[in-house]
Amino acid sequence: MTTLDAMQFGPFTTAYHDQLITDSFKESARQFIAARVLPQVDHDIVELDAALTPRAAEDRNCGPNSAVKNCFYLEIRFFGHAGTEYSELKCQLWYRPDDSAFHVATGSSIYVWTPKRRAERESQKASIQRMVDSILNNERTTPFCPVCFSNVPVVNTADHFNATCPTQCFRYSFHKDEQGCLLHGHFIMRDPVQDA
Repeated sequence: MTTLDAMQFGPFTTAYHDQLITDSFKESARQFIAARVLPQVDHDIVELDAALTPRAAEDRNCGPNSAVKNCFYLEIRFFGHAGTEYSELKCQLWYRPDDSAFHVATGSSIYVWTPKRRAERESQKASIQRMVDSILNNERTTPFCPVCFSNVPVVNTADHFNATCPTQCFRYSFHKDEQGCLLHGHFIMRDPVQDA
């Protein structure tokens, strides 16, 4: 049994999916994962936890003009030898029955979060936080994005702080209280996109 043979399909609760989910459909999903997902995993795979489930779970969402009947959620984890070592992916895929092929849904990404990539992301977040702290402490610094290395414009007023990467890698935007401390806001990093 290959690793991908352990993949779960469903549950499927519609008549449309009962007809769509054939051995050919399952093989197409496995081929997509083997070609686009597995090459990103940079450690041995001991165990797999994976499921492909439909976005549409009711017959009324599977009519002839349905925009979602061929959309699926893919959630997958590849476990390595170390108990805490795993890679994971959560994304949406479109299945095209006319060519029996899967494609990445618009706005989704097949970027696999490996242990190395997670550590790199945490390092980037820490770099951004150090940059913000330095600016708030009025230390001399040239703000730059640790992802794309662009210079980052900063707005630092009495009641607001904003640092946004010009290529949208991250946005750090907070309101301040009367003492100038960050009060509420958000720190968002865009998910990386895996090239096709």
